[in-house]
Amino acid sequence: MRKSNLATANLPQVGNIRIFERIENIYMKAYVDKQKCSSELRICKPIAECPEKAISWVEDDEEPLGSRMEIDEEKCTGCGICVSLCCGDCIEIK
Repeated sequence: MRKSNLATANLPQVGNIRIFERIENIYMKAYVDKQKCSSELRICKPIAECPEKAISWVEDDEEPLGSRMEIDEEKCTGCGICVSLCCGDCIEIK
């Protein structure tokens, strides 16, 4: 007897491959390590390439470089594109 998985029971299937959909609040999110981030808008590829537009640049006089990167947790889907694009290795998925 095949065990039913309630999380995937009603999802579409192609051949033997079940197509998974993202379930909100289950996947991990991206976070910026401020100690590593140069916070330079002109060179930050993740800001331009984030498919969800979840990354933004914010002026902040309290920060050592006068600005910081922010990731909107509501918009972030945890896709990881920003991690591979970040030139300073300061973004990670947690």
